[in-house]
Amino acid sequence: MGLRLGMVSMVVLLSAACASPPPLRRPDPAGQVQISGQPSAYLVSHGLHTGIVVPREQLIQWLPGLAKRFPAGRYLEVGWGDMDFYQAGEKQAHLTARALFWPTDSVVHVVSIPISPFRSFPDRVVRRLCLSQGQIGDLSQFLAESFLRDERNALLPTATGQQGINQFYQAAGSYHLFSTCNQWTARGLKRAGYAIRPAFKLTNASLIKFIDSAGASEDGCRRLK
Repeated sequence: MGLRLGMVSMVVLLSAACASPPPLRRPDPAGQVQISGQPSAYLVSHGLHTGIVVPREQLIQWLPGLAKRFPAGRYLEVGWGDMDFYQAGEKQAHLTARALFWPTDSVVHVVSIPISPFRSFPDRVVRRLCLSQGQIGDLSQFLAESFLRDERNALLPTATGQQGINQFYQAAGSYHLFSTCNQWTARGLKRAGYAIRPAFKLTNASLIKFIDSAGASEDGCRRLK
């Protein structure tokens, strides 16, 4: 059992290493877009899955290739998960088991959000993250690093879903029991400055509980803790 676990762990590490994309080009400070007003990022819970919402301009500064596919909209939501299961759009037991117990290819899903996520997702659990523009920039960089790119740094689209203006793209890293969609979300929150332990955030409920425990300011932002 110990030998088998060790072999699986080695495969996981090698798979993740092989999926590393070329370095991102850091946005030119002179050309960066300054977002007017208080910038906001959000955490959205879609049942078992979570997504991160950032201002569209912030993410496109890191990934200009998104501009043509998403020419409008105030925000972009990004989620990460197993390629087959995530794109299937429904719960399929055999896909779930394979995704959890053996490293599989991953995708990121981008959705255009025209207005506030609270209004765009009235039937979802949404939390506003209280971050500075710099912290949202760090979070956007993390999201951008999740996209697999070719040798020319071009994005690799796969399929489209049924949720408005959206697109799936090949993603960096492998999906497995120790790297799930919610742990990916937690890693993004950590990059943004939250004192979170991604290895222990296996469910969407644990992420919402963590954000809620960080407290809220008067305007509804979630403060870092």
